[in-house]
Amino acid sequence: MAFLGVRTFYRAQDWQDPRTFFTRTIAAGGDSARMLINLGGIELSDGHLEPAEMFLQRALAKNPEQPFALLNLAAVALKRNDLPTARGFLKRAQKNPLSLAQAEEMLALVEQKEKGQIDLPRLRIASQTDPPSWSIMRRYLAALSVTGQTKKAVSELRTLLNTEWYRAESWQLLSEYLTRLGQVDEAAETMEQARAFDVHLKDR
Repeated sequence: MAFLGVRTFYRAQDWQDPRTFFTRTIAAGGDSARMLINLGGIELSDGHLEPAEMFLQRALAKNPEQPFALLNLAAVALKRNDLPTARGFLKRAQKNPLSLAQAEEMLALVEQKEKGQIDLPRLRIASQTDPPSWSIMRRYLAALSVTGQTKKAVSELRTLLNTEWYRAESWQLLSEYLTRLGQVDEAAETMEQARAFDVHLKDR
């Protein structure tokens, strides 16, 4: 019983540090593609590109078309400004519905780095791809706004709100865009709708 207690203590310590947990799990034989991707993602987030690539390549060796390994390897290549390699991984990630939207968005970034301009059509494809991703849609709307297409951003937001009406941030963003267009009365009404979904906005 004492042994089990000590073992449980050490496993609890693993959970306090994700890197330690994944490293020890892999060392103990739990080197699944998922564990390797998780550890590779941590290394990537910390800017450790060589170990990140090593873990992600090991994951890919276990599952050659694992979509999240491909996306993360593309991210490693992007950080190195190796655009052809990034594009290669992303083209493979496009084939999986789970990673299609993010692959399209990252390909738009590759295009921007290559040509110096935002690839709005590709960003729109990414924003419209199932499963829906508000974070991708938000970045697409921001791209529209910074390129002088705020009216288009408003139109896209209104279409989105027909089906995803429950998100306070969407109404708040619409209010901001309407304000920029000088439609202050409608912006105020829209902001009230945002506050109806998030009581914390009433203090702002």
